[in-house]
Amino acid sequence: MSRLARGRTYARKGQVMDIKIEPGAVRARVQGSRSRPYEVEVLFRPLSRAQWYQIVKALADRFISLARLLAGELPEDIEEVFSGAKVSLFPHKLRDLETDCTCPDWSNPCKHTAAVFYLLTEEFDRDPFLLFKLPGLSREELFELLGYDAPKAPALQTQNLNGVAGPASEELPLEPSSFWGGEELPDDLFGEVSLPEAPAA
Repeated sequence: MSRLARGRTYARKGQVMDIKIEPGAVRARVQGSRSRPYEVEVLFRPLSRAQWYQIVKALADRFISLARLLAGELPEDIEEVFSGAKVSLFPHKLRDLETDCTCPDWSNPCKHTAAVFYLLTEEFDRDPFLLFKLPGLSREELFELLGYDAPKAPALQTQNLNGVAGPASEELPLEPSSFWGGEELPDDLFGEVSLPEAPAA
């Protein structure tokens, strides 16, 4: 417990340096009691492609959770999404997670690794896509799988005033950032403006 407490202190004091989060790995330098920072490496066991398909399929069935994830929020039921695909959200076996630190401490995790873990949990709240990146699926690959596996809504048929079916509505893009990329507005958007002949009562 003392190592975990000291790891939290290291994280709060900004002693974790140059942290890098990559698919399947987290690498950082942690300034300890010595002048030279210690090298910390955390390796995550990657999930198979078949397991990712199951996770994406379960996520696509939870529209509210999917919408929150695409909005950059961590869904409250994200653990249920992973368990529904028969995989664990976080490593729960020794072989699912490997840690290494250049410090002489024999304990696992040492205080330097614990400091990295504290910062990593905060990063999950800031960027929920790390839950997919660490086991091996990048943000781009996640969107690709969602576009391929997510059930597409049937094209809606619109009707005009005469009750005749109109053309099918265009499907909305999956990429949230495209929502803000609308067309340019015309200069005469509000039409011609003129003063009324009689003043208002």
